Amino acid sequence: MALKSSIQFALFCCLLAGLGPSLFAQATGCLLYTSFYEVAKDYYMHFIPDAEQLMPGVTKDVMDSPDNLWMKGLTKEQIHQQIEYYKKRYNQ
Repeated sequence: MALKSSIQFALFCCLLAGLGPSLFAQATGCLLYTSFYEVAKDYYMHFIPDAEQLMPGVTKDVMDSPDNLWMKGLTKEQIHQQIEYYKKRYNQ
């Protein structure tokens, strides 16, 4: 029984040795994406609201920067422009 399990373990190790680099690359990308997502979620959903609650107005400069315009959404005119652009682009 021990011999059978040690052979299976050796085969498993050979399999992992061949797949190792691709698994490592995939795992690294997934881990990095997950880490960025967690940091951004905590920043926008917890840190910014808490800071605004403690000191009203302190986050105004940060949230009004061009990097954070996505939080405000689009105007009706901008939405219409995007719809027309994609209709023209894809001939619909």
